[in-house]
Amino acid sequence: MRKISPKSLKLANAFGGLGYLSVIFQWLWTATILLPSILSNQSVKNFITPTPATQHSVTLPRFDGDSFILMTIAIIFTAFILALTILVLIRLPGTLVEVSKKTVDTAVRSAVPIVTHHKQLSPKQQRQISVQLKIVMKLTGIILPVVLLLLVLFIPVPLDVRIIFLIGVLSAAISLIWFLLQYSTAKISKTKYTRLI
Repeated sequence: MRKISPKSLKLANAFGGLGYLSVIFQWLWTATILLPSILSNQSVKNFITPTPATQHSVTLPRFDGDSFILMTIAIIFTAFILALTILVLIRLPGTLVEVSKKTVDTAVRSAVPIVTHHKQLSPKQQRQISVQLKIVMKLTGIILPVVLLLLVLFIPVPLDVRIIFLIGVLSAAISLIWFLLQYSTAKISKTKYTRLI
């Protein structure tokens, strides 16, 4: 029996992580296109925004202190916020991949009994169904944003519809390629699909 290289597993999971990030980009693109039109609808505005109440004016205190001290505090605060932003941006891709993996795994665990009609399965059958469900969920995550983009045919959008569809379909293709690379790498290196993210 051939031993699986940790490098090939890491490479396959790196492709999977890029696939998850690409799917997240797809959903963000779809939301960016559709949400402004949906939120500009008067019925949605009435549902989201409360009725206006009487407004009270608030007087802010005025600082007449030393401007050097205030400037120093402002610079320190800005540097802190900038460092925090850089830290978040560095950790964001890994966090997004981990959250995506947990979400898909939880959905698969919940769906297995439903798909099998609560029948008793051997551990091997359960793993096979879990892998198949994970692939179906990844494909659904890729295809659904493109299908939702069809709504732009019925609602006003600021961009040309061809550009919207071009970016949506290209994003879907890129996501699909990342996941295909993940499963191809796993197949070539004989890595079990259950070990993939």
